[in-house]
Amino acid sequence: MESHLAVFLSEDGFADEEDAEVKEYLSFLVRGVWTNRVKIDNSLRVNVTGWRPERMVAVDRTILKIAFFEGFLNKTVPVAVAISEAVELAKEFGTDDSPKFVNGVLGKIARLHEEEK
Repeated sequence: MESHLAVFLSEDGFADEEDAEVKEYLSFLVRGVWTNRVKIDNSLRVNVTGWRPERMVAVDRTILKIAFFEGFLNKTVPVAVAISEAVELAKEFGTDDSPKFVNGVLGKIARLHEEEK
């Protein structure tokens, strides 16, 4: 993972022209999702009926993992903000069904987390 991230952030990489702050946050997210991948995948398996993470559209799966890490595990941003940002990413990069799917999954997880409090 580290070598792929280094290439992505390198002088000729995709994020080459991004500000240092953006690159730092990107690294934080990638490392956080990677480190917590088992916990994130297990939560997705429990909360997404009929869809194993491996079978989800890759973009949807990635968006869900980032939002779960940001909003529920690391609590970098409020849950509502993580969900809203995830839905926007799904609109931009996913399929026509992605925004509704992402919102539904993260909404279900949010309700379960509220009930556990």
